[in-house]
Amino acid sequence: MEESSEDDSDEDDDNPLPDHIDPITLDVVERPAISPYGHVMGYDTWVRCLSFSEPKDRCPFTKNTLKLRQLVKLTKDNIHLYKDKIISSKLE
Repeated sequence: MEESSEDDSDEDDDNPLPDHIDPITLDVVERPAISPYGHVMGYDTWVRCLSFSEPKDRCPFTKNTLKLRQLVKLTKDNIHLYKDKIISSKLE
């Protein structure tokens, strides 16, 4: 028997980029977040990259300093503010 959580469905319903592929995990992004540099990954991927990789607090794309609090979680309500800032997330 499969159980469904209302929180999961609400989160899925609010994903403004349902087909976006996380460049690190290569999975579909469930909770997209954008950095000030324009890269989008899943929020959980950002947490792992910034908290557990060395050096800590470094953008994996630009190598610039980046703190979790600088990320913006993308939703259907705010995607219009960031859509034009999204850049390709290929590792350089």
